Amino acid sequence: MIQLKSENIELRAIEPEDVDLLFLWENDPQNWRVSETKAPFSRHVLMEFAKSPQDIHMYKQIRFMICTEGKAIGTIDLFDYDPVNRSVGVGILIQSDADRGKGFAGEALNIISDYGKDILNLKNIFASMHASNHISMKLFEKCGYALVGTKKKNLFSQGEWEDELIYQLILEN
Repeated sequence: MIQLKSENIELRAIEPEDVDLLFLWENDPQNWRVSETKAPFSRHVLMEFAKSPQDIHMYKQIRFMICTEGKAIGTIDLFDYDPVNRSVGVGILIQSDADRGKGFAGEALNIISDYGKDILNLKNIFASMHASNHISMKLFEKCGYALVGTKKKNLFSQGEWEDELIYQLILEN
């Protein structure tokens, strides 16, 4: 049976108690560039999201809280779930600089890979990022993702066009 935890972290479902944290994280303009967010989220919208069934089959997405020592430090999202082609996108956030660089994001990606393969019966997981996001590139490469494509001048941010890189992990079933 798949466990949504490793030695240092655990992934858990979103709870209504997480809304204040999500409100801060989702409305932090520092995060908007990588998430492609263009407007703030209300507490009401986030509360409705937290209360809704976290059913990837129904909504084609699911979010997990990344926790260490009982404290939420980030999120990992699966989105654009395609059960026919057995594919899903992944996005990850470790909010605090104090929690970055400790291997938590890599552990979360590895847990999600096992979850995708063993529970969702996926064949591949993909991620996209700005070409200037060297930290994410290094993370995904370390976790076995391969650069499979580049969308030239596809992302507009801070008055500049930037390439979007597409990474993919093929899961062996």
